[in-house]
Amino acid sequence: MHTHKKMKKNRDSIYYTGIGANKTGKYTRKQFLTMARRTFKHECSRYMKGMKCKSCKKSRELGTKQVYKQIDAQRKNKTYKLSPKLEKRLVEYMGKCNRCKSKNLKPCTLDNYITYSGAAIVP
Repeated sequence: MHTHKKMKKNRDSIYYTGIGANKTGKYTRKQFLTMARRTFKHECSRYMKGMKCKSCKKSRELGTKQVYKQIDAQRKNKTYKLSPKLEKRLVEYMGKCNRCKSKNLKPCTLDNYITYSGAAIVP
């Protein structure tokens, strides 16, 4: 005997209360996608491309290390100055990153928009 299983529609809600959100912050997948495309279509594409770009990763890594060094110096009541060589490297990586994440942009998917916006999926 052959039985059929009914496919249950995915009715998860998405909660987002940031820029462009409605008052309740509760969305269906379709509503969230519509709002996300309207609100941050280009920013999301650049962000997702920047997450994969080698120069962007190096730039973020180097920048983060420098921030921690500055914080550490401030705690000791000292000033931290970036060496000219390091500053030049950081600027070079940032320039490459901007060029990289501006080329061949692809539209974001629902998952990309959720990652970019910090929204939460709740069953």
